Amino acid sequence: MPQPFISLEKIKYVQIDFTNKCNLLCPQCARVVNGQINPRLNLTELNWELFKKLFTKKFMHQVEHVYFNGNYGDPVAAKNILPALQYLKKGSVRKCQLSTNGSLRDVHWWRDLAEILDGKMDEVVFSIDGLEDTNHLYLVNSQFSKIMKNAKTYIESGGRARWDYLVFEHNYHQVEEARNLAKKMGFRSFQVKKTTRFINSNHLRAQRPGSHTTVFVRGQNSHKISSPSNKSQSGEAGKFNQLVAKYGTWKNYLNQTPIHCKFKSWDGIYVDFDGDVWPCGWLASTKYSHNPKNDQIAQLQKVFVNYNEGFLNLKNFKLKEIINHPWFQKDLPKSWESSLNSPNPKLLTCGRTCGSEFEYSSSAEVNKTSYRLDKEAAVESV
Repeated sequence: MPQPFISLEKIKYVQIDFTNKCNLLCPQCARVVNGQINPRLNLTELNWELFKKLFTKKFMHQVEHVYFNGNYGDPVAAKNILPALQYLKKGSVRKCQLSTNGSLRDVHWWRDLAEILDGKMDEVVFSIDGLEDTNHLYLVNSQFSKIMKNAKTYIESGGRARWDYLVFEHNYHQVEEARNLAKKMGFRSFQVKKTTRFINSNHLRAQRPGSHTTVFVRGQNSHKISSPSNKSQSGEAGKFNQLVAKYGTWKNYLNQTPIHCKFKSWDGIYVDFDGDVWPCGWLASTKYSHNPKNDQIAQLQKVFVNYNEGFLNLKNFKLKEIINHPWFQKDLPKSWESSLNSPNPKLLTCGRTCGSEFEYSSSAEVNKTSYRLDKEAAVESV
């Protein structure tokens, strides 16, 4: 029999998509459709009462790491983000971390944030994909000068910061310059990340990544972004062809690959802005997808039909009741031993993201290089 996904008492890590609000329109983001906000999204943030229902005093003493980072929004855009962080710090959560594009709020707000995140483990991750002439090409609507001002204020106010840099054709030549700037500004670390997002559902159905390595960015100044032509910057994307050749089809690989669930190994769960509690952020990402041909959506919809939509939501149940649900405890882990077409099917998202031979996430070790700037040595990211 498969082991349960997780028990309430073992949860040490909680990742939260605190809001689906954001000031940017990044072309490969789930909240963006043809240069506009995804019409399926009702812009909101996690209800304050649900947040407190999740983080009871007992649970906060147990949890070691809370990470505000998600699929649809920037946590800095949420009105209750500072109170939420204060609440967690008073509740003895050892590490609070948030990821942001850095171009929201004023310097006074960033000073307040640095005062709240005063622990040695606390950190803000600034996602900055280039320099002044390139960052806005993917991070559409970002303002580089404001990002630099906000980051400088936060760091000089005592805040600990990491710079995450996603590489594309238009910015990979600036990696070293950006790393030098990060060190000069006082960032504690700098992380270069390689994306596999240019492999999309069309490639999965066609069984090839092909030459589709560009995405059209719609807007006032429309342009294209591309994956790096430099193969050393492509990460796992090049491995897709090898897997198709080895297994015959991508579907064959997904059917056969063992699942090594990342969130399970981290003793983690994921909570979204609607109050749904998920086994991971990758499963949660498909719920509001606007692509009707996305096979992951079809599978997820069947899950909600089988168990009734709302079975994951904190509005309806306590965290313990959700974690103890048969889907968490039995059916999901059991599905990892099945195929995509089984009565209790292996989820395509599980096979793609946590299969044994392919690393989809840009945060996977094989897709990133991390540097501790205070020691000038490559290290593994925490």
